[in-house]
Amino acid sequence: MRLLLSGACGRMGRAIAEVAQEELVGVDTAYSPLPFPLFSGFEGVPICDALIDFSTPKGTEAALKWAREHGVPAVIGTTGHTEAQLLAIERAAQTIPILLSGNFSLAVALMEELVERVAHVLDYDAEVIETHHRNKRDAPSGTALQLYAAIARSRESEAVYLRHGTNKLRERQDVGIHSVRGGSVVGIHEVRFLGEGEMLTLTHTAESRSIFARGALAAAHKIISMPPALYSLRDMIR
Repeated sequence: MRLLLSGACGRMGRAIAEVAQEELVGVDTAYSPLPFPLFSGFEGVPICDALIDFSTPKGTEAALKWAREHGVPAVIGTTGHTEAQLLAIERAAQTIPILLSGNFSLAVALMEELVERVAHVLDYDAEVIETHHRNKRDAPSGTALQLYAAIARSRESEAVYLRHGTNKLRERQDVGIHSVRGGSVVGIHEVRFLGEGEMLTLTHTAESRSIFARGALAAAHKIISMPPALYSLRDMIR
């Protein structure tokens, strides 16, 4: 199997390269020595069985254009897309299968299902807290937004990102989403359900990017047999 890795020189690109058994071809605007062919753009890139994108939101646009032109299934792990870019991904999924996820840990996919279930059963206040290394650009993380979406599927909810400077009580539907940045933390995601006299906390801690790399590779193998549609990692574990 030949995979095209967009964002090959980034942290996740390198993590995938370390564990992949497949033949890889890389695309990245930055250059760094890699043990497989590396292109600075998509012109001249050989046809591959699937695309894995861990680049930038603008990089996703270029990667999707190439994937649509050649009918190549895509796995997108890039986060921080605008609403317009997400809409473009949805349109592309009408012609090629696309798996879009802010996190490729199977444990996080299960956590998302648990969060949805708890939000449905317990009418408690909910808060989402995520912690990442100092170099992560987007905030909140894609995974934090996925976990909030799981809450919103079970109840009427409104995301609240900043409380500083406000002078009002917490509304019942508010779900606080908090971002912490510092050090070399790979990723910690926590959802707290706070009731009267008790609190339930669901937490996932990523200790290595290899868990995401293996999940993205498994997704690439599965997506090639799926019909055109927009999928999540939860679709891969059902």
